[in-house]
Amino acid sequence: MIYLIIGILVMSFLVSFLMRAFDIYIKFLDENIKLFKFDSLRILYLLTKNFLRIIYSFLKKKDWASVKTISKFYIFNFEIVITLLVSITKEVKLAVEEDKPSFVKAEKKSSILEIIKNSFPFFNAQQNDLVFA
Repeated sequence: MIYLIIGILVMSFLVSFLMRAFDIYIKFLDENIKLFKFDSLRILYLLTKNFLRIIYSFLKKKDWASVKTISKFYIFNFEIVITLLVSITKEVKLAVEEDKPSFVKAEKKSSILEIIKNSFPFFNAQQNDLVFA
């Protein structure tokens, strides 16, 4: 009986993870940004990894209010997170194509994943300093 419950929980987590990856893929397609096959899964992995790192740093500081706020934002307002990520990526991509300065480090040959990775605080040391200043 316990294995059945654990199996159902694992399957539900897997299905919700895949549905979030599909949401990311659709949001990028809405903005005419073409992703490769598994890029939406990689983006979701990067988002989750960044979220867990932020939560871990707040847990070490025992800042329970921040943990609660960020957890609610990631779990219940995931559409807003995706929309912000897509808009940041689109603006950086347009700025790079027009040779204008952008707020995220990117080059003309940068892939979407590199732009997204540079926009996360824990993958970009300069933004990490700004977030936790």
